[in-house]
Amino acid sequence: MRQGTGKAFPVPAWYAGSMKGIDREEERFAILVEGKHDRARLRRILPADVMILCTNGIPGHRRLMALQKQVGRRQAVILTDNDPSGRRIRGLLSEVFPDALHVYTKAGYAGVEGTPLEYLERQLEKAGVLGPGWDE
Repeated sequence: MRQGTGKAFPVPAWYAGSMKGIDREEERFAILVEGKHDRARLRRILPADVMILCTNGIPGHRRLMALQKQVGRRQAVILTDNDPSGRRIRGLLSEVFPDALHVYTKAGYAGVEGTPLEYLERQLEKAGVLGPGWDE
């Protein structure tokens, strides 16, 4: 359990050591991105069983509730562009997913879809989404 939240907090296998007895559904991540090009970019470095959800622009209340339902008990990871629209989307998602992990791109890159794969891998490793033995 994460301190003070009362919610189960999934820990990657490489960090937790033995994950015996842990429900696989609880340890998965759901990565929230802005659009289909961002999802396609991440799909190149993530296995198919990692959920990647699109906000399809600035989400309204109905879309936010749909995303919340899709994420379920997974650990939300927010990865949006480093521009005004991306920051606004990150803020809206943060309200719905207050315990989300935040992954950032550099301002010099043309959004998530324009970020080098190596940089995205490093950022996802820092967040604990990728790492040695993360998918055991």
